[in-house]
Amino acid sequence: MLIILMYSIPFWLLPLKDKHLFVFTKNIFLVFLANHKMGQIKDIILIKKIAIALKKLREQEGLTQYEVFYDTGLNIGRIESAKCNPTISTLAALCKYFKISLAEFFILTDKK
Repeated sequence: MLIILMYSIPFWLLPLKDKHLFVFTKNIFLVFLANHKMGQIKDIILIKKIAIALKKLREQEGLTQYEVFYDTGLNIGRIESAKCNPTISTLAALCKYFKISLAEFFILTDKK
């Protein structure tokens, strides 16, 4: 990941762990070459509830995982097996495909 920040005022620099820091004078440019990814919170219980809700929706429509993949380009198999943490954008696309709102979908995840 490459992040470039521009500052026009001088400041003191402290060493940063796991990052390379380059400073250029005049207009000071900071270039952080980060060798780590942004963290993601994983709520395993919620991911499993999402997986169950999506599988129920798909089965109610009488669709296979392949048919959903063919229509949407989304690998619903990985989501249904709770092997990935789907983004809100992915869930929104699937909800649109199944013709329900995100609110309705999350209500499904709360049902036991």
